[in-house]
Amino acid sequence: MALTKDFDPKVAREILRDTSEYTTGYVSGSFGNMFQPAIKGFISAPMRDVVLFAGGDFSRRQAFIDNADETNFAVNAGIKYFGYNDSLLDPGTEYFASFGMKKSLFKFFASDDPTRSRDNSYFNPEIGFRNLSYEYLQYGAKLKGDLFAQNLGQFSENIISAEGFFNTRYEFIEIFSNIAIRQQNLTDSSGNSFKNNFLQVSGLGGIVVGRTMKLLGGIDITSTPDDTYLSPVVKYSLRFVNGLFLIASYNPSTTILYNQDKVAANQYFKLADSSAFSVLRKKHNLNAVLKYEYEKLIEFETGVSWFMSDAYPFYQESTSRGLFTMSGADVKGFEGFLSATFHPGILGRFVGELKFNTIQDDFSKQIPFTPQFEVYAAYGNNYDKTISYDIKIGYIGKSFADIGNTIEIDGGIDLGMNVEYNYIPNIKIFLSGTDLLNTKIMKWGKYETPGLNIMGGVQFSW
Repeated sequence: MALTKDFDPKVAREILRDTSEYTTGYVSGSFGNMFQPAIKGFISAPMRDVVLFAGGDFSRRQAFIDNADETNFAVNAGIKYFGYNDSLLDPGTEYFASFGMKKSLFKFFASDDPTRSRDNSYFNPEIGFRNLSYEYLQYGAKLKGDLFAQNLGQFSENIISAEGFFNTRYEFIEIFSNIAIRQQNLTDSSGNSFKNNFLQVSGLGGIVVGRTMKLLGGIDITSTPDDTYLSPVVKYSLRFVNGLFLIASYNPSTTILYNQDKVAANQYFKLADSSAFSVLRKKHNLNAVLKYEYEKLIEFETGVSWFMSDAYPFYQESTSRGLFTMSGADVKGFEGFLSATFHPGILGRFVGELKFNTIQDDFSKQIPFTPQFEVYAAYGNNYDKTISYDIKIGYIGKSFADIGNTIEIDGGIDLGMNVEYNYIPNIKIFLSGTDLLNTKIMKWGKYETPGLNIMGGVQFSW
């Protein structure tokens, strides 16, 4: 499977209905055929130079087939402090501290043992500062923890990070720099403990000619316990007088995938004691985008990308059905898109996009779970700040469930909608639906996506 944030493919793009009202807090509850219930809440307390905030959500998905029920809940809280000119701290700097906790409980409904359960827990604290107020100088740093545990500590992974950035510009010169130092502390299900250190450093600089042209070059360095990767980077952008923009880059990249990243992208991933991390390395990566704007009413954008990667990671179903492992292959990828946006004021807003994607190994086989073709369209509007809605329809093309391309996944149409009614200024009634045609876009073997999901509820805000 392609490494995405969501194992179930959905045509989910930007929200086109109006969500511009400002609130300091809200509580919402909803109920439907799939989620019974879903509850969310958020509160913030803004003061002169301090903002306190906290939020949380809880949802329980009913079993659309036996043993497919799932429970998720999360909480977060934090504080932000802004240093004004009379502050004892650095003027113009924002200081922040926050944490988030998340837990997911589910069963392996598509496996040979469908009653087998899993408990994924996450804890994410961070503390830091950033100053973006100076015209010629920006900087910041933070300490961050990404703590993950599975099944009450049978497998745990803690990533401790120290990150920072420093950007500066003067007249026609811009310079950007970033550094991230990470330590992985891993305890596998056999009780073995491992510690790995990682370093990522990047620097980019070049010339800028007003708002017309920018040419930047630099280098990206990533170091793992196994290897060090050096990537030259070149970025170019040009603005024409008639609303036309050209953006191009040669940008090889190195992404480190920790175990919690793999589980976050596919919760049915089978953690292995011998695996500490994976590397997604694009040793060549060319991108070009052409964009046209007309008075902020019409936008057209088209782009292409080509890359080469050794040992490109992807998911494949394990010998134990319903569970997934990570494999790799040398690949070449070619991707492209064409999009259009129309937002003529009172007539609402329309967005459409066409994407194609081919990532093939040396034997011309498509990487599993990567749709080769997607099309998407959405329309949204708001009537007198009372009723707002958006309607989305998309088509996801076929993909394959194995690297040999012998198991085909048909794909299908994804139809969704959202409607909101402002009953009174502080109370909103909403109705939403996804996969309204019950296509179940991915279905093979014992695995299938949930299908039709309709949910309605009420939100109170202040």
